Amino acid sequence: MIKLSLEEKGSEMVFHMMEVETIDSEMLVRLKTFSESRGGFFRADLKLFSVRKRWTQKTARQVFELLNIPVKFIDISDNEELYEPLHKQRIYFGKEHYGKRWEELPKSYLSWIISKMNEERIYALAYAEIKRRDENDWHIAYNDKNTSENNNISKSNIPKKKVNTYKRQSVEVIGFGKHKGTAWTELPLNYLLWLAGNLPKNHHDMTKIKESINQLK
Repeated sequence: MIKLSLEEKGSEMVFHMMEVETIDSEMLVRLKTFSESRGGFFRADLKLFSVRKRWTQKTARQVFELLNIPVKFIDISDNEELYEPLHKQRIYFGKEHYGKRWEELPKSYLSWIISKMNEERIYALAYAEIKRRDENDWHIAYNDKNTSENNNISKSNIPKKKVNTYKRQSVEVIGFGKHKGTAWTELPLNYLLWLAGNLPKNHHDMTKIKESINQLK
């Protein structure tokens, strides 16, 4: 049984393969043929393959059944630990940067995505990557300054982290994932951005996720 998760990436559907080492070589060849015959790509080293189709999980399951390819779909909401960090994931759009990791994209391109692209999921990923870099730059600059001044920096000179005091009136809690049972108002921004970038666009909590992100920016 091949364990997969399904993710929409622009005009493609990307299948993430779990436990690739348990899939025999003959089945990998079948998956490669399946993918490439439908305009996609197959990368065993990245543990994924794609098709240029807009399928639901139900449709994908039916296609695999017709081809006698045994698969089991895994819900990403309950298996977050199986996925790479956002900045290690790859983009599947554009000509110049297609297939690159988010961490490899120029900051100018990330800014372009935020200003020009309307897809909320891609916007959230670009925003998360810029924020990650800004935080890393601050830590590097602070450590350099700390070293050069022989650890004599007073606390008053250290930039204070901005604290968002926004409080939502709702006391609803998230019902899945590693923060299951936590109030939506207490979820960290990075986690909300991760959800927006990885859950299906039609997920039942996507509207709530987007609202929470917009309020915390």
